[in-house]
Amino acid sequence: MRILDGGQSKGIKRILVGIDIGIGELLMADQLAQKGKGFDLVIAHHLRGITLVGLYNVMSVKMDHLVNLGLQRKIAKDLMRKRIGGVVCSLHSVNYNLDVDAAKLLNIPFMCCHLPVGNYVARYLQKCVNLKKTKTLKQFVDLLMKETEYRHSAAFKAGPETLIGKAKDMAGGTYYE
Repeated sequence: MRILDGGQSKGIKRILVGIDIGIGELLMADQLAQKGKGFDLVIAHHLRGITLVGLYNVMSVKMDHLVNLGLQRKIAKDLMRKRIGGVVCSLHSVNYNLDVDAAKLLNIPFMCCHLPVGNYVARYLQKCVNLKKTKTLKQFVDLLMKETEYRHSAAFKAGPETLIGKAKDMAGGTYYE
């Protein structure tokens, strides 16, 4: 969790929260403020600003998660090394501070909060999987589709799906990120 801009010492009564907060959402917050319906803070779930640039520095933590799930350390390390390399390359072309700069110009306090929400969802879904004793990939997708957010996403063709394997294949294990 990091405050990216706007550490003014004023009380927080209304918060605009979103998964991906960009300039559009910041402009909307500014327009609502002009109409007397403003927000004292805007929170993005996904990383922005300096937190996005340093993302690859904390990704190695995921290796420990994979090892705790039973993957051999060497395999987990190789998997994460490839993923981290891709993230490092992709971040070189990103204007990582664009949204933070916009918030600063609009005088809107702005922060991001990724890990607590991610951990909560992971724990919740893991409990669901354990309770239902999900074994196949189809059972896993069906379990996700019982959740409102996944059904909503599926209605927009962005829901959960099996990308590798067949629906009847055994899941082997589950890991949420």
